Amino acid sequence: MDCLFIINPASGGMEGQNIADILNRDFTGGGKNIQAVFLNRHNPVGQLTSLAPGKDLVVIGGGDGTVSLVASCLSELDSPPPFAIMPIGTGNDLARNTGWFRIWQSGGLDALFTAISLSKAESIDVWSAGKTNRFICYAGIGIDASIIDFISRHRYTYTPPLRWHGARRLMTRLLYIAAAFRFAVSGTKTHHNDSIKMEFFLKGQGIKSLDASRAQMVVIASIDRYGGGGHLSSKANRSDGIFEVYAFHSLQRYISFVLKSRIGSKFAPDPDFRADKLDVYKKKKLLVQLDGEPAMLESDGTKSSICIHRAIPVLIPPDDLAARQRIRKPSHAKRKVKAEVSPAIPGAAAIKHSTAQKQAGDQDNTQMS
Repeated sequence: MDCLFIINPASGGMEGQNIADILNRDFTGGGKNIQAVFLNRHNPVGQLTSLAPGKDLVVIGGGDGTVSLVASCLSELDSPPPFAIMPIGTGNDLARNTGWFRIWQSGGLDALFTAISLSKAESIDVWSAGKTNRFICYAGIGIDASIIDFISRHRYTYTPPLRWHGARRLMTRLLYIAAAFRFAVSGTKTHHNDSIKMEFFLKGQGIKSLDASRAQMVVIASIDRYGGGGHLSSKANRSDGIFEVYAFHSLQRYISFVLKSRIGSKFAPDPDFRADKLDVYKKKKLLVQLDGEPAMLESDGTKSSICIHRAIPVLIPPDDLAARQRIRKPSHAKRKVKAEVSPAIPGAAAIKHSTAQKQAGDQDNTQMS
């Protein structure tokens, strides 16, 4: 087993640093080759290009922003290894969608390694937003992007130290509420984007247009989770090359959307429509949020596009693993993990074959639909 753990050291109230120490100390030798490193945010592409090729698996430790960043870098490799998720961030929406959040909550590192040995490789879509940006879970245009930008700029000013993870998570959510209230009171439109025109495409179903005078905010999602645990439409499929579109004419409707998503999957809001490409007509850069992080959508002078970039392999644990294995939850993530645990990871060749079959099946299904 040749496994690379790439960890955001600041995630989980500095929990990432403790986990890296445990992995490097207790999971070496005995036929295992586990390398745990911290994410280099200044040059993630160079880091992944150097370390990931030839690995059987890359385990990403962090929240949605970290997972999205590392997975996007993997998508630039010719033959990317599959990835799994160690969810130690705040939102963890992709980990919830793929099942890794449940695994981690049920037993920490013990459960993670057990799940790795029993998981199967599937494909997951990576989306391009403009020339250089990539995302996996969701993107937002309008007030949604403004709220995320507000949180990003004030998070480290108004939140407790990194080691107080629970308090930081609560404060981040309070900042989100404060930002939403701020924009609601000010009556802010789509962050001065009234000149924007959006065209959504879906193969075989024509074009649907939206403009900022009709929609203050648009959220597109390729998974069934949003906003740190909220539920979206069960129609969302992370590997079908299609995203769900939610358009909001007011901030009040968006708040209702978020509240409904929090109640449970039975009350999850339905999308307004589906699409596989979005063209945004605007001459200048546009503020967006990608997987919960602010970004600028670059324009070629006329428009910017959001469309599929490629599919990469991801490991998906069995749905009933926690029940079957009856994994005991550890008292704390810092506890010493038994070094004897060394499950095998599916070989790279088998993973690539499984992913290729899955992608071929997804393409056939998309054409039939």
